[in-house]
Amino acid sequence: MQTVRSRKKTRDWTYFVKVAIGLALMIGFQFIPAPAPITQAGFSTLGMFLGLIFLYAFVDSVWPNFVAICIFALHAFDVYPAAAQGSGIDVAGNAVFGYSIPFFIIGMLILNYAMESCGLLRRIALWFVTRKVAQKSPWAFTFMLFLATLVLALFMDVSPTTVVMIAIAHSIFECLGFKEGDSWPRMVITGITWIVCIGFWMTPIGHNIVILFTGMIAAATGQSVNLFAYMMVGVPVGLALFLLMFLYFRFVVRPDVSHFKNVDYNTVETMRPGKMDLRERLIAIIGAVALFLLIIPGFLEVIIPGNTFSAVMDGLSTTYIIYAAIALMAIIRVEGKPLLDISEACARISWPQVILVGSIVMVALAMAESTTGIPQWVSENVGPLLTSGSHVFTFIVIAVLCVILTNVMNNVAVGAIFCTICAPLCATIGLNAYILTMVITICSQMGFTTPAAFPTIALATSDKYCNSGYVLRHGISMTGLSLIVSVALIYPISTLVFGG
Repeated sequence: MQTVRSRKKTRDWTYFVKVAIGLALMIGFQFIPAPAPITQAGFSTLGMFLGLIFLYAFVDSVWPNFVAICIFALHAFDVYPAAAQGSGIDVAGNAVFGYSIPFFIIGMLILNYAMESCGLLRRIALWFVTRKVAQKSPWAFTFMLFLATLVLALFMDVSPTTVVMIAIAHSIFECLGFKEGDSWPRMVITGITWIVCIGFWMTPIGHNIVILFTGMIAAATGQSVNLFAYMMVGVPVGLALFLLMFLYFRFVVRPDVSHFKNVDYNTVETMRPGKMDLRERLIAIIGAVALFLLIIPGFLEVIIPGNTFSAVMDGLSTTYIIYAAIALMAIIRVEGKPLLDISEACARISWPQVILVGSIVMVALAMAESTTGIPQWVSENVGPLLTSGSHVFTFIVIAVLCVILTNVMNNVAVGAIFCTICAPLCATIGLNAYILTMVITICSQMGFTTPAAFPTIALATSDKYCNSGYVLRHGISMTGLSLIVSVALIYPISTLVFGG
């Protein structure tokens, strides 16, 4: 009993030390003279940013946001002298929830809930694994299961996609007679969580962190990447990494698949849901139309620059399309019930996630204001370090650092740091803001090793068919593959899409 108490006391002591360090950073910088050209307001904001990142990485990702809001309120009018007068906390609140990024994310989370709750995600996933091609070999079946995960991950948030696919995987293991400790299920669970990570940065649709990072750079530079242009880079890069991952499992990991010799694939067929009911069909149609309207303007702009339809849709914005779909689902009723219960959907929203995004936007965009002096300091001191070679070299350095750091610390923290540091360089030393957006957004989310790298990794490490050692060991190899893909593909493809 004494040992247990001692351990608990030690853990508490470590926790409070970390909290003290984080709070000291957030509060203490306002009492230290600011180095020119950074203003005192800018130095206080910088300390708040560093403290927030430290607490994200080592303590918690929820309560530090409320501390940041309170501290920012004390300096809000120094950062935004033209803000409407009132209380500093009002300015802070507007900075957290007044930007389009958190508002868009709330809409996507509600729409994701509609797709998940009606069973559409499960139906799509099981369609892939019940194709005849999936029955040709164990690896054909594995590929189709992984492909189903990728398709869902392209458009859905990480949580519903991971939960649905792991639940389906567990059902498949049971149907096919696999047991805990078998190597193939361990590989499948690991692969699912990795693929969700890959799909998460392949498109901005339904992916809050992608919207966060692209929005941060757009707000700082005035240059925003449309959905179709983003996908022209993200999709081929993601597909390349997806295929390399599959080949790594197939020819390097080589799990035991001998059990498949006795497998009856017809048992998987019994898992498929019955015929789509009217509710599911209507949700699928509205969701498909919304997805079409999100992508087609960017596609048409590439083919017919300056066309009227793209101009009208850009004026409405992607956020408008999402909320119009939500309103339509709430209005339409089947058997007396709306397609989408807004109250239930809002209850299922991860509000800590929304507040996290809003808080990091609040601090990071404040640091980009000229009143802080931080953009000028970055261009004078960081710029020469990142541009000691060509712009290609600069982007490679950013890509490598993002991939390495995101595998040892929170992906939100990594992306926020690089967005904040690098965005001012677009104006001062001529970095291409579009290519910078792609490099940071993609590479800062290539986390495959530990739960600190990407949230879904925790689901793999804690799964009964998997273990943390397996994920970490192969995650290191996956990180190496990520570095190869990042350096070899992101910059050249981005250059083709956006120009040098």
